[in-house]
Amino acid sequence: VVRDTVGRESDRAGGMGLQASSGAAASVSSSLFERNRRDAFIVEHTGTSLGLEDVVVRDTRSQESDLGYGRALEARAGAAASVIRAVVERNRQVAIVAAGAGTQLVLADVIVRDTLSQESDSSAGWGLDAVSGAAVTAVRAVIERNREVAVVAAEAGTALRMTSVVVRDTLGRDTDRSAGFALSAQAGARVELSAGSFEGNRKT
Repeated sequence: VVRDTVGRESDRAGGMGLQASSGAAASVSSSLFERNRRDAFIVEHTGTSLGLEDVVVRDTRSQESDLGYGRALEARAGAAASVIRAVVERNRQVAIVAAGAGTQLVLADVIVRDTLSQESDSSAGWGLDAVSGAAVTAVRAVIERNREVAVVAAEAGTALRMTSVVVRDTLGRDTDRSAGFALSAQAGARVELSAGSFEGNRKT
């Protein structure tokens, strides 16, 4: 169990549960990460890998310095991550992010639900965001009761493949109750969907 990590005393930034970078390889199984700050997990840089299996990641809090973030997982800058059999719930801003060319993320048998908006400005509340050239594969996932947009794929070079994924009951944004999209694909991103369903969202 990793819980209640706080930010640095000097500036109240950070507070991550686990950070892997600069070519490290990390694996976590049969674990609970809760009430950490900024990001429960960060994996970054080419050659770095993170494997999560049979985990619960919940209630990640905002970074104290600016009330931003609150993510469960951020994979970026060419890193590779896999999440197998996980519950990801009540995190903030964006629950799971994959960003940057060369970044690879695989999700299988994962539930992503009840993401809250960013505390500083009540924005977002997304379930999954693939951006800036990342490659994301999701299989047998449920993405439910997130806010504004459940799943986002953005920018040229980004590839999102979803198989047997259910996206349901997306809520409007906190500020004005608008949006509530199941999926937003934009700015040249490529999305492939098979054998899934969109149910009860406010907009498709």
